[in-house]
Amino acid sequence: LKSRQVLAPCRSPRPRPRVGPSSQVVVCDMPNAKQLNPYDKVINDERRATESLLKAQKQEVRQVMDLCPDAPGHLIQKFSSLKMRLSDIQGAKRELPGSLEEEANRRKKQCRSTTGAASSARPAGGDPNNVETPYHRLDACSVTFTSAHLLEEWEPQLLSQPNLRRMTTRGRAAANKEALQKIVEFGSGQPGDLVLTGRLGRVVVFKQYMKNHYIVRGRRCRDLPLPPNWLVDGLYEMLELIAAGLRVRHRFLDVVVVIELKILPKHDPFDDLSIDFNWSEMRASIVSVKDTDNRGACLLLPHFPAQYDKSKLQALSPDDEPAAPAIADQPPMAALENATTPRVGQGVVFTPRKRDAGPNSVAGTPGG
Repeated sequence: LKSRQVLAPCRSPRPRPRVGPSSQVVVCDMPNAKQLNPYDKVINDERRATESLLKAQKQEVRQVMDLCPDAPGHLIQKFSSLKMRLSDIQGAKRELPGSLEEEANRRKKQCRSTTGAASSARPAGGDPNNVETPYHRLDACSVTFTSAHLLEEWEPQLLSQPNLRRMTTRGRAAANKEALQKIVEFGSGQPGDLVLTGRLGRVVVFKQYMKNHYIVRGRRCRDLPLPPNWLVDGLYEMLELIAAGLRVRHRFLDVVVVIELKILPKHDPFDDLSIDFNWSEMRASIVSVKDTDNRGACLLLPHFPAQYDKSKLQALSPDDEPAAPAIADQPPMAALENATTPRVGQGVVFTPRKRDAGPNSVAGTPGG
């Protein structure tokens, strides 16, 4: 017999001590089995048992294939039924499952690559009419969702996503969202606190609702420069200051209204006055430089009550505009003076206070 040389078991060399800057010996020994906590020891034992079992099974398969010539054919048939042939595995490019951290990073990248609309999962039936918006208010919509589903739907050329992306600043998400929300309110007249629930909670209904309000207002964003200068490109324009008051023009309705001087905030020259929130139908007001806290700001909505033709909106979508009592054709101050105490069921939340004789009296009751 051929003599065999007995070799000693290979052991990894003990790491040499490392001398630190303070001339102290630092030992870099790995923890042995005795130093492991019980939980890590169990995991280590299970891993070793699994590796030993897999090694024994592979060895048994090789021995069976060497002893039985028909074994490879039966194994190939079994692999074919399980779709585990080498060609199947290479075609599918199967990979071993990664760690939990790698899986989380992969899912995070997929979420980043999708748009705001794609982030909301579609129903099982695949009906796009049942896709719900991932946001609860209009001012909560992201820049991607607003530009893709609202602005680009209104004006595909002017308000395209590349054009809107050029007017935004990278790293300033809040400022970019606010800039696009101003354009949305300017074009549709819908405030940022519009609640997206019920029918408006569906993407298709929400997009059609906003587009209808944009169309009946005359497509205000059709010639809007980007980025807009709201003092010049907004809803209203101050013409001149005359003896009767200030002449203000609605740029899209082409209606000129004279606002009395007693309603305007305190000012000395005409240059002290300006229009604030000129992108909003509800909040646009005339302010003065000398009125720092804006307590004397003059709201412009009561002077321009008809911002759009409601009959056109009813023709586009009868359910878009709920029935509401018209503020008649009275002047704004006359409507306040003629206000009465609401009856039960009218749905009125606030009633203006009438001028009375005593400081503690309420509207409709004598003073004292």
